[in-house]
Amino acid sequence: MTWRLILLGLAALLLVLWALPVVPAVALAGFTIALVLSFPVDLFAQYVPRSLAILFSFRRSLSSTLDDAHLGTDGSGSHPPYRLRAVPVLAPESDRPS
Repeated sequence: MTWRLILLGLAALLLVLWALPVVPAVALAGFTIALVLSFPVDLFAQYVPRSLAILFSFRRSLSSTLDDAHLGTDGSGSHPPYRLRAVPVLAPESDRPS
C-alpha cells in the first residue's frame, strides 16, 4: 500500500511538472533567493528582531538590484554606466581634445 502511494505521488508530481514547466524554474529561483538572503538575515538577527532582519536584507538586495538596473552596470562595478560611456560621443567635434 505504501509503495502505491509513493508511486501515485510521483506520478502526480510528474503530471504537474509536465503541465506547468515553469514550476521548476520558479522553485529554483525561490531557493536561490532564500539562500542568498539567509546569511545577511542571520547577521542582522543578532542585533534586531528576525522580522526586521528579513526586511532589511530584502530591502538591501532589492535596492542594490534596482541601482544596478538604473545605472546600467552589471553589478560588478567593472564597467562604467552607459551614460558615462556616451559622453565623448555627445561632445561636438570642436570641443574634443586632439
